[in-house]
Amino acid sequence: MKLKPKHYLFIAHIIRGESATQAAINAGFSEKAARTQGSRLMQNEDIKRELEKQLNVAGLTPERIIQELYNLYEEAKANGSYGPAKDIMQLIAKHNGMFQDLRKVEHKHSHEFEQLLSATRLTKDVTPPIPLIQEVQRV
Repeated sequence: MKLKPKHYLFIAHIIRGESATQAAINAGFSEKAARTQGSRLMQNEDIKRELEKQLNVAGLTPERIIQELYNLYEEAKANGSYGPAKDIMQLIAKHNGMFQDLRKVEHKHSHEFEQLLSATRLTKDVTPPIPLIQEVQRV
């Protein structure tokens, strides 16, 4: 797909740090469809390639970003700003794959489906007889 001027505008707004939705609006896409359009554009391989190319030209390689984050971490730690330092360290750790969500959700059922079916067959039918229902409706 050949990128159009709107696509280049979208990429420029993404580089400025805008959300995909806001970048789509600012690039001239419909406000009603901006959320969907922004998401779709971010999945487009040509746009991803151009975005990466422009970030590399600007010197914003992953290595440089990690180095900048580490520098911010050191500065925050030296200033006693432990909250921001912790947040920055978490970002660096996530990037390096150190924090992975290993929780698993397991569903354990106390009864098998067949047991539940057989239990319902053994229950007594408490539906009132038809004449009683008709009598209640007349009242």
